[in-house]
Amino acid sequence: MREGFGFWFFVLVFGFWFWFWFLLLLSLASAICVWFASVAPVRGSTYFSLPRQRKVGKRKPLNTA
Repeated sequence: MREGFGFWFFVLVFGFWFWFWFLLLLSLASAICVWFASVAPVRGSTYFSLPRQRKVGKRKPLNTA
C-alpha cells in the first residue's frame, strides 16, 4: 500500500502547481488584453472623442455644353 504513495503524491503536487501557474498566467494575459484594449489611440483621448474627419464639399457639376 505504501509503494504507490510517492507516485500519487508527485501527481498531486505536480497537478496543483501546474494549474496554479496555468491559471495565474491566463489571468495575467487577460488582464493585459483588457488593459491594452482600454488604452486610447491618441494621448489624452479616448476612442469616442477623436476629432471628426473633415467633410469634403460637393463638387461643381460638370458643364458639358
